[in-house]
Amino acid sequence: MLRCIIVDDEQALISELEFSIESIDEIEVIATYTDGIQALVNIVDMNIDIAFLDIEMPEITGVELAKRIKKIDSNISIIFITAYKQYAIDAFDIGAAHYLLKPIRKEKLITAIDRIKGSRDNQIKVIKGKTQLPEKISVKGRDSTTFIKIKDILYIESLDSKTILVTKKEKVTSKEKLQFWQNELLEVGFLRCHRSYIVNMEYIYRIKRILGSTYELLLDYEDIKVPVGRSNIQEVKQYLDME
Repeated sequence: MLRCIIVDDEQALISELEFSIESIDEIEVIATYTDGIQALVNIVDMNIDIAFLDIEMPEITGVELAKRIKKIDSNISIIFITAYKQYAIDAFDIGAAHYLLKPIRKEKLITAIDRIKGSRDNQIKVIKGKTQLPEKISVKGRDSTTFIKIKDILYIESLDSKTILVTKKEKVTSKEKLQFWQNELLEVGFLRCHRSYIVNMEYIYRIKRILGSTYELLLDYEDIKVPVGRSNIQEVKQYLDME
């Protein structure tokens, strides 16, 4: 069961969204707030999976609130709710796991929740007749094998004929090609965002246009930047529910 909170300065929107969420299986609303600061104070003692955040709020913006929530618990998935279409389409200066435009369509809500649910379930559930997905993967190098927690992988890069897995702790060189890791990690929240990069979508904080049709992803860990290829941008936007 996923546990979530809703933060919006409009009580009517909160009530409408809460009603919709409660009609969906395997998710429950444990708290709602019209004050983002109060939500931030209380979230320290909560065990939540998803935070639905309005972008435009008077005391603290949803973007700033998302940053602070991620510092408390980086595993909390953020879903922005906004009345401004340009935030969802262009996303120049805002980042989140997903976006929902007001008025919120239930099918879009279900899609956003299912993506988060699927990403989390794929890491812990036992598939009938198959082996449980491991928390760690083995990375075979030239002279050694390193065991890495999947959740700690930030991105994977192909550089000078080498494949490098970049984690929170270290960089590990793999003898496998990038395509191998794309296939291996596709079902646990990783996406090919560039011909030379695979990114852990859970760490995406912002997608930003650099020049023309060139974009980059900013991760909410040490401000790491990962490029997005022109041929990959639509898939990235679709994953982030920005279309």
